Amino acid sequence: MIYRSSNDNRMYLANKNYLGAINDRRPKADLLIVDLMHQEEVDFITLIRTLSAKLDTRGSALIFSTLPNIATLSEQAEHYNYYVHGVMTWKWSNVSIMNGKDRQYILWISKSTMPYCNLMPNEYLSPTMLQYAPLPSVDESCLSRKPALLMEELIDRYSKPQAIVRDLFADYSVFEVCRKLDRSYHGFTKDVQVFKTFELY
Repeated sequence: MIYRSSNDNRMYLANKNYLGAINDRRPKADLLIVDLMHQEEVDFITLIRTLSAKLDTRGSALIFSTLPNIATLSEQAEHYNYYVHGVMTWKWSNVSIMNGKDRQYILWISKSTMPYCNLMPNEYLSPTMLQYAPLPSVDESCLSRKPALLMEELIDRYSKPQAIVRDLFADYSVFEVCRKLDRSYHGFTKDVQVFKTFELY
C-alpha cells in the first residue's frame, strides 16, 4: 500500500518522499508545509521546483530550516520567481542554546504579491519571535517535534477553512491541526514506520 486516506477522503498520506508530490494528481495546495530541520539530502533547487508545481496561485509555502539554509532557499525562490514575504523565528520557551537548536526559522514564500494571510487589526505581517510551551524534556527526539500551538497559529493564519494543506515531510501535529481547523491534509513520508502508524481519522 502506497496511499492511505480517512473515511471522508480529506486526510491523505502517501508513502513517498517529497518528490512524490510532483506526480501526485490531487489538487494544488493552498498551503505547503516543508520542515527541513531533520531532513538530509534535500536538493534545494528540486524542492523549489516541486513547490512551484503543487502550489496554488495565491497559496503560501512555509519552510522550516536553519538560518544559513533559509538564506540559500530565499535566493533560490527569488530566482524561480517566488515572492519572499519574510522570515519568522520560533523557539521553545525552556530550551537553552544547544548549537542553535533552541530556535528555528520559517521562510514564507508565495507566487503572489498578495497571498492569503489572515491578520488581526494592527497585527504585524511577520512576527519576529514566536514562543511556545516548555518541552517535557530537551533530548533530540523532543526537539524534532513541532508544537501543536505553533502549527495551529500558522495554518490558521496562512490558509482558509476547507483549504488544502500539503505536508511534504509528514508531521502528525500538522495533521491534527488540519482536522481541528477544517483543512484537508495531504502528507508525504518515505518512512515506512511513520506511514504505518500515522492514524488517519
